[in-house]
Amino acid sequence: MANTLLFTSFALLLTIIFSPLLTNANPPPPPLNTPPPPPPPPPPSTPPPPPPPPPSPHPPPPPRATPPPPPPPSPSPPPPPPPRATPPPPPPPPPPPRATPPPPPPPPPPPRATPPPPPPPPREPPPPSLSPPPPPPPQTTPPPPPPPRPSTCSPSGSVTCRGQTYPTYNCSPPVISSTPARLTYQDFDNNNNNAPATCDRRYHRDAELVASLSTGWYNYGLLCGRLIRITTIDGRRRAIVKVVSECNSRSGCNRENGFRPPCGNNVIGTTGLVFRLLGLTQNSSPVNVTWSPV
Repeated sequence: MANTLLFTSFALLLTIIFSPLLTNANPPPPPLNTPPPPPPPPPPSTPPPPPPPPPSPHPPPPPRATPPPPPPPSPSPPPPPPPRATPPPPPPPPPPPRATPPPPPPPPPPPRATPPPPPPPPREPPPPSLSPPPPPPPQTTPPPPPPPRPSTCSPSGSVTCRGQTYPTYNCSPPVISSTPARLTYQDFDNNNNNAPATCDRRYHRDAELVASLSTGWYNYGLLCGRLIRITTIDGRRRAIVKVVSECNSRSGCNRENGFRPPCGNNVIGTTGLVFRLLGLTQNSSPVNVTWSPV
């Protein structure tokens, strides 16, 4: 049975192969009054197929089992993703804007100049009168200056000179801001056998601003070379002089003192120039004044 099937299959295969050849070998007759067809193209030079092998008395071996196709290659692992690009660091924040100082306040408007009040209208002169004008009011005469304060020190003795007795002192009134004194004229030049000044042992001209002080104010030469201010009683004139000598209150009527009587305890002796600066005359000596250290 198996051989029969094999032979039938082989015959069918041969029929399929050679069927075109047999058809081309016996073409159908051409129709009448039809031009002859063109010659067929030469058959391709195809070698005839080899004759089939004689059937084998033995059955063909069973077809070999086709090995299964190899498994498809395992898909390769996907490539690793590219490394992510690290984003650049954010830029530093901008510095805070500097606080702009507020503008200075506008200067206050200048004060308006208040116009001065209008001057009062001029007074009309009184009508001329036939009566004589009234006499001017009498000028008030200032009271006389007070006498110098009495000395606060007592006489230490007395000396007789040319038949007259004079007290002697070892002290003078206290010095204050305006100490009352008696201003007398004194000759500091080398006249009448005068002794030189006790501070610098020199003579001084009458045109110099120099003075001598009573023994208590002289104070053993403590004020030598110092400047003092002499002021008139009315306070209108003053002069600054330098102390150069002592007006001796302890003795007098001797050559050392020019044979003059002893000075009082509140006396300033000075030159003719100082008298002129104070608006005084030498003949008015002694004069009440005040003095103070400069």
